[in-house]
Amino acid sequence: MDKLVGLGEAGVNVIGEFAKYPQYQCYRIDEQLSGLKKDGFYCVDPQPTTEEYESTCPSFRNFLKGARPEITLVLSGCGKISGMSLALLEQVRDRKINVIYIRGGERRLSKRANLTERATFGVLQEYARSGLFQSFQIISNNSLKDILGKTPVIGYYDALNGLLVNTIHMINVFENSKPVVADYSPISDINRIVTYGFSRFGEKNEENLFFPLDNIRQKRYYFAINKKQLEVDGDINNKIDEYLNQPEQEEIDISYGIYPTNYEENFVYCKVYTNAIQDYK
Repeated sequence: MDKLVGLGEAGVNVIGEFAKYPQYQCYRIDEQLSGLKKDGFYCVDPQPTTEEYESTCPSFRNFLKGARPEITLVLSGCGKISGMSLALLEQVRDRKINVIYIRGGERRLSKRANLTERATFGVLQEYARSGLFQSFQIISNNSLKDILGKTPVIGYYDALNGLLVNTIHMINVFENSKPVVADYSPISDINRIVTYGFSRFGEKNEENLFFPLDNIRQKRYYFAINKKQLEVDGDINNKIDEYLNQPEQEEIDISYGIYPTNYEENFVYCKVYTNAIQDYK
């Protein structure tokens, strides 16, 4: 996940968080962007409707020619500019495609925005289940807000996006690092609908998912444990077993890895998979 494209305001803001890390090559597509195409900024003309964004979608082939062999599109479905998403994805269909989809809903959406998001949410999931995407990753701003607790209005979305991007980045780092111990199951090719989760290890074993995914089939846990504690804490294995063996997870394929860190606090990151289409909640 090193080639990232943000479409619309929400997608561009998330991309801005990823751009803080040198591992990611970022592209931004939106109205009123200040930046050059050669630096990954593509400013599109405003359109009055979702349909007109789709019908007037420009060619991004030159703009995105370096975004291969795998590309991740980040967007929210409630903005009119999301109408451009299918036309954009058609232009990069020769690559492996992932989608990070941001569900809004912190406040009541207008009727138009609600219809737009409902349609986009359903269509993109069907594309994922049919195998056109590698993954369709659903994020709920309401879920992120619940994890963070009370957050001031100024800096609100920065805080939400920071939690999301830090979690995804840490999982990417772990997936490219050697664990101390690991027992990973292969992810079934049909389980392409995904969300993430984050918790502080040892705090009531509470798992905070970034979207309330129904019919979970698989979970991968990434335990980020202080290196010194891994060396001296004789009870750490029991604590991890207790975390993994919660009764409500008996029917789910659980796998995990344990990674040493220099952080004082211990964390658990997770990636959660299903093949089931999610309802518009």
